[in-house]
Amino acid sequence: MAQYIMNAVILTLLLNTGTCTLERFHSSDDHVSCTGNLSCTVNNVLCMHGDKEEANQPVMIIGNMSSQTVLRCIDDRCMPCVKVEIDIYVDFSAGNVIEDCDDYNECYDDIDGFLTCDYLDEISEEDSNNKSNEVSDETPELSLCAHVYIDSIQHCVWVKVSIPFSSIPLKPEENIVKLGTLMFSCFNASPESDVNLTAYTVPRYQDPLISMHPVTGCKELRFIEEVKECGVPSMYVSTDRNFSVGIRNGSSSRSYELMVSHNITTIRKRLKGDERYIIPKEHLVPCLCIVVWWSNQSDAVRERYCPFLNRNGDMREKAGCEGCKECEECGVGTLQNPDNYLEENIWRLSTFSMAVKDNLLLYNFSAPCNVSAEISLCWKYSHNSHCQELPIRKKIWSLDPQVFDGVKFHPSICIQVKYKDQHQLVKCLPANDSHNDIVFQEEVILHKNAASLCLMEKHVCTPLNYSTHEMPSTNDHFRQNIVKAYLSNRCFKIWNDNENNEVVVCSVVKRQRWLVFGLVAMFCVLILAIASTKTLTKWVKSMTSYSPLGDIFKDRRVWIIYSPDDQYYNKLVRVFAASLMDLHLNVVLDQWHRREMSSIDPMPWYHHQKQRIFRENGIIILLFDEGALQSFKRWISTSQLVNLDPYTSFGAALNCIHADFVDGSAQGHYVVASFGQTSIPHIFNNYPKFRLPSDVKKLLQELAGINRRKLRKNQLDHLSTRVKKKLKEPISKYKKISTSLNKSETPSMNSGGTNAVEMLPLI
Repeated sequence: MAQYIMNAVILTLLLNTGTCTLERFHSSDDHVSCTGNLSCTVNNVLCMHGDKEEANQPVMIIGNMSSQTVLRCIDDRCMPCVKVEIDIYVDFSAGNVIEDCDDYNECYDDIDGFLTCDYLDEISEEDSNNKSNEVSDETPELSLCAHVYIDSIQHCVWVKVSIPFSSIPLKPEENIVKLGTLMFSCFNASPESDVNLTAYTVPRYQDPLISMHPVTGCKELRFIEEVKECGVPSMYVSTDRNFSVGIRNGSSSRSYELMVSHNITTIRKRLKGDERYIIPKEHLVPCLCIVVWWSNQSDAVRERYCPFLNRNGDMREKAGCEGCKECEECGVGTLQNPDNYLEENIWRLSTFSMAVKDNLLLYNFSAPCNVSAEISLCWKYSHNSHCQELPIRKKIWSLDPQVFDGVKFHPSICIQVKYKDQHQLVKCLPANDSHNDIVFQEEVILHKNAASLCLMEKHVCTPLNYSTHEMPSTNDHFRQNIVKAYLSNRCFKIWNDNENNEVVVCSVVKRQRWLVFGLVAMFCVLILAIASTKTLTKWVKSMTSYSPLGDIFKDRRVWIIYSPDDQYYNKLVRVFAASLMDLHLNVVLDQWHRREMSSIDPMPWYHHQKQRIFRENGIIILLFDEGALQSFKRWISTSQLVNLDPYTSFGAALNCIHADFVDGSAQGHYVVASFGQTSIPHIFNNYPKFRLPSDVKKLLQELAGINRRKLRKNQLDHLSTRVKKKLKEPISKYKKISTSLNKSETPSMNSGGTNAVEMLPLI
């Protein structure tokens, strides 16, 4: 193990050393240089190497093209780039008389897209005479030159190479003499790509030089911080309401691959950098692992994270909670004690099967995680649902097929899987595989070894005194019948190991047991008769007494959302909220928290209230009237309510809660109510609806939640009557004012007019 770790460390150091020493080229433009006395200039052109020609004088040729990966760096970003080196030679095969490179001019792309070079012998006679008549005070030094083209398919460069005649070594004994080396920097490339290189001269006197350069991949370049393209996606796991995963350093312009897996299932998704994936709850198991990598890299480095295997500090970091003391604020509170839920998912996803093949009992067990469990045989009694565990056990590992030897097949033979002293899975032998149709009415199970015989009952094996020739001396008639049945070979052998260990099942009439059961039953009837008077008295008392409101409503948090249409409707909502508070409900109403809302803005305040409702199993009452209905329609069409609400409360609330109804997460946390007959938008029709005040009873039962049974009929009638009385007067005034406003068409608070609105005190 130590040697393995040392090898891994050495390999990492080698990788770091190899990549960190890459040559860096700090320019966005191409660059060319030459060794020796060669001179080089570079331009970008469209490359077409044309036909091969015969040289009639000494010419420059190329050879020995080599390449290497370098880094082109601009500011704080680097990318792979291919640097090319080509040796330049002079070829004397066509003679030793060297002509000046002015014998041909620059090459260019003609109108047909072909490369054309102008030679001096094509210059007009007049231009030639003019040139010959020119007088110069000093004669320029003549030189030999060539046009070298280097092509990488995506990009092509033209390099003019020249050398003075005086610097050309004359070696009559050699036809080809090396002049120097051309070095070009560089062709941009992607990590782990192959760059095809072609080099030739124009005019071309030889076959092109061709090579393929493999660019260094991200597995090595990732150690260089400036190579952003090889960065690893920074995984971000969130457990706020849903278990989801995304990346921090992503954008919509770059996609990434996501793989979520355990032993049974692998889910793979391609997502944009700003998208998240919600992992289904049924796939949350202890061995769940998540892998992310960039989609556009063939050798992308992958980040692997198993949130439940190392979920303490690492989990907090992935969720962005490095400095958070209370994890609920950072969204990881729901996973502080996930062990029970995760282990339950293991057994929900596990599969277990058994069959008979070649006279062997085979079973197969697979689970999403590797679990060490115990497997044992059991006998399912015909007269009850209990499966008697037999002393034949073995350890089982998931995904590891096993065989039970020595088992005699019967439909009552079952195999059960035990994990942490709990039976998780039970599978019985199919009837068509048992090859045995013996039916037992009252069966007992015996375990025999070389020294004893015992009666198996649940977790106890009671010894039976017997010999192979004598009946037991005890007066226990039941035990005598058991031994008698065993000695007369009237029992069915379930299992044996060929070493005097066996388990058998026998049919025995349990007369004494029935007598005991009868006596116990009579005793129970007597006790019930004595206690019946007290029980009846308690029942009558419970039916006539009221349960404390604190035990029923438990100060459940209730948030009321409404549209503040006018002062009369606002007063009606306040009375409704106050009547609920009298029932030991913790009611939240924005009218009572204006100062707090003003200090932090309505939107954050509403989001905070919703989070508390979801976290504390509270409930949200969404009140609708005609004004709220019209405001909702305007909000749906424009996503905002402008100048209609002095506190922007209803629009902020809709922004906060609307997504819950779209994605289906509102179930169990929302109810819809109205004072009178008001249409409800279609999106809310699948949730509990109440028309007040007629449906006050139903609303109170909904607010009581799991304690609704504690609300006796008389108490429910009393509470609903009390609430209706409080609502009677404000409902009457509100309806009266609404009717008069509709007739006079007077602008309301939501009409957009200039009417003064009720500005409640900031308390």
